[in-house]
Amino acid sequence: MNEKQIKSENLQHQQQQQQQQHQRIKYFNSNFKDAEKNKLLVHIIAGSGSKLTESLVMFPLDTIKTRLQFQGDFSKGSITNTYSGIINAFKTTIRTEGILSLYRGYIPHTLYVLPASAISFVCYEAIVKEAKKSRKFKNMMFDTSGIKAISETGVVKKKVENHYQHYNNNNNNNNNNNNNNNNNNNYSDNGGYQFGGILLPIFVMTMARITGSVLRTPFDVVKMRQQVSGSLVNEQIRKSNSTAFNSALKIIKTDGVKGLFKYSYVSLLRDLPFTAFYFSTYEFSRNYQKYLINRGIKSGEKKKKLSSINNLISGSLAGAIGTTLTIPIDVIKTNLQTQDLLPKEKRVFNGVISAFKYIIKNEGFKGLTKGLSTRLVHVVPSAGLNFCAYEYIKKLLL
Repeated sequence: MNEKQIKSENLQHQQQQQQQQHQRIKYFNSNFKDAEKNKLLVHIIAGSGSKLTESLVMFPLDTIKTRLQFQGDFSKGSITNTYSGIINAFKTTIRTEGILSLYRGYIPHTLYVLPASAISFVCYEAIVKEAKKSRKFKNMMFDTSGIKAISETGVVKKKVENHYQHYNNNNNNNNNNNNNNNNNNNYSDNGGYQFGGILLPIFVMTMARITGSVLRTPFDVVKMRQQVSGSLVNEQIRKSNSTAFNSALKIIKTDGVKGLFKYSYVSLLRDLPFTAFYFSTYEFSRNYQKYLINRGIKSGEKKKKLSSINNLISGSLAGAIGTTLTIPIDVIKTNLQTQDLLPKEKRVFNGVISAFKYIIKNEGFKGLTKGLSTRLVHVVPSAGLNFCAYEYIKKLLL
């Protein structure tokens, strides 16, 4: 066999290898994208399902919290009962209006919170994923077209590796050496992702929260009107808010459609910081608990995974911190968005500053924490149950 034939055969062999490798990478990328799509669907289902579970159990406490915040110097004489605390509010409401009154406003509440929870968890997972890349996957780089580089060890994520068991590790190393010279702008010189990689999901969550807070306002206003209307002295106002539809219709007739979005900026002032405290606390708590349960693990041993109790603790802590730090604006929000149920002479608030000054003057700083204990009793177990259910549903589906 002459030298020309040998070169020709080598060239054909190389071309054949490249073609096979191209087919393998194409198959790998296709399955990877399918896996990502499935994960997205799982996060949506788990997010909305966990919120439905939580709201069914905890909504009565939200009703009591709203009623406690509604009562004050400005509403004296307009409500039938004054509550001394959570237990008294429960007993009085059930005795005078029946147990179902605790679920008034539940339908408009669920119409918003289910899709909102799904979106929040999808964004949360995206942020966590990007954050982990800078630590756990320092030698891996992904873009929308598929895999740009594979780690020097040829190791890929287990779930993706199952779709591509025959991938050649030697070829991985060769491709890695070539592609590492063509890193995209998201990859930093020190082997990790630049901060820009995590900014996108944070930006998306922020925009989703801003949009969501505005869209949430009509549902919140109608929900709160239903929650407190049963305790009003004025029989006509009580009847006009007997159902969610009647409440919405009354608002539109009085103030137009814009009345449904009244003080929507106040919802934003509460929701944005709450979301930041909520999800960051949850992730920090989970990571710290992972550290605690695995600190005695030797090299090579399988790491322990977090249990439902761990998720419950992390979620509860997240709810407690988010609630405590945002309770003043929550009190102001409730008062601003429910004062239209009162006689005109008692509608004393015309904005956040006005409400802030009035409450401090007439009730002291303590007035800005009205309903805190009830909200903590509501949100802490709610958040724990929400995250626990989310992680459990996600585990079942993935």
